[in-house]
Amino acid sequence: GVGSRVAMSLLKTIFESSCCVALSSMGKVEGKHCSGNRTHYIRLLLRKISQNIGANLLASTVRAHFYGRLPHTCSSDANATVQSQASGVFMPMVKRIGSNYHMRAGLLAASSYGKPHIEIPMRLSAASIILCAVLLQPCNNFEIWDEALSDAVPIAMSLLDDVQPTHQSIGALLFVSVIEAASSSDFEGIPSFVENFRSVVSSSLENSIQICGRESPTLFAVVCLAQSKWIKYLGIYSQKQDTTMLSLEVHSMARKAAADILVSIRKQAQTGGRDGNDERIAGALVAGINPLLDQLASFPEAASVEITRIGLSALLPLIRWSGMRLEVRSAQISALVGLVSLMSGAYPIMPHHGKKIMTEVFLLLDRADKDIAYLRNNKMADSIGGKNLDDEISTDATIKVVLYAASVTLTICGTGARDVIHHIESTQLSRKHLLNRCVEIRANSKQLRSNIN
Repeated sequence: GVGSRVAMSLLKTIFESSCCVALSSMGKVEGKHCSGNRTHYIRLLLRKISQNIGANLLASTVRAHFYGRLPHTCSSDANATVQSQASGVFMPMVKRIGSNYHMRAGLLAASSYGKPHIEIPMRLSAASIILCAVLLQPCNNFEIWDEALSDAVPIAMSLLDDVQPTHQSIGALLFVSVIEAASSSDFEGIPSFVENFRSVVSSSLENSIQICGRESPTLFAVVCLAQSKWIKYLGIYSQKQDTTMLSLEVHSMARKAAADILVSIRKQAQTGGRDGNDERIAGALVAGINPLLDQLASFPEAASVEITRIGLSALLPLIRWSGMRLEVRSAQISALVGLVSLMSGAYPIMPHHGKKIMTEVFLLLDRADKDIAYLRNNKMADSIGGKNLDDEISTDATIKVVLYAASVTLTICGTGARDVIHHIESTQLSRKHLLNRCVEIRANSKQLRSNIN
């Protein structure tokens, strides 16, 4: 009605005024019209509001609005009347009204399965936009900052537990914003949400990875990103004073998270790059697996030994893929990067797998060499949207990564990998480019050993 139109008019006026203020402060006002990135100015406006009223108060209000706890200013029920303060204990921001209203509210909650943001999607968009804008701004008060993060985490977990993929993606992104805010702060204190929601967060992320493995590539990648950032932050958290988490517990959680994602990738890799598998797998590798394997490789002991077989069974089939599409190349390069981290984190047992790793890596190198030769000899496709140029660049990048991975394999895996190189040198005397590749791999491996020593 009139109230909603007045509210929208007020918001429009505030937005236009904030644009003019922001532009004038930067000396970019030209005439009477304001120009610029609308999203940027909305973010600036929300941050300005949070600075004036407090990020904790804004976050708590957003949380109450998201869960439908804020009072309604108007009601179609003529019998709904606000009770006076004298009739009971006064509760701020809560209006106790007639029984008919409560009955209608109960029916509304039942229709949305106890999730008001499903019945009114605006609750979701408002919470995500405001919190993502406010949480990442600098704050010099630990209590305010801590309360704001603690109010944002339950919203993120509620969205992760939703059925709709879009809601799950927004929940994962909101949780990533929480972790980014916690990681970028200079406070010595430990955020309370880590202790209060640690088990809930780990369980929600684990369930989401198992459920959304066949969903859209974006959703799977975002959930994997949230998982890897959560484990990385726990690693930082475990090094702080007065923490209740041990480093060994973080190691175990990182292995479990990596194994869950690897199992999901392995199931999809068996069907090839069909039905968006290539994009889904590449996103999961870049956002989830590679950061987790890199974190495991950075631990003082060989922390990846327990997941070596799972990792190889998931990564080697991806290296075996054929094709020159960008999605396939992305999956291959990401798998090679993950393989390097896996070998570094499980170096004591890698000599047992040296032959099969070097065989797969060298076969990919041979295929990529043939592909690049084909692309350079067929320049006619360049005139059709430049696709040939994209394929050539991605294939050239694949060759560089394969050469590095082969050098690492020869360095870590030892005798088994050397046997494969020696076999190629002794049986492929007529193929000079293969012999040149063997010489290049040996030279790079020698350089790596010298750098280590």
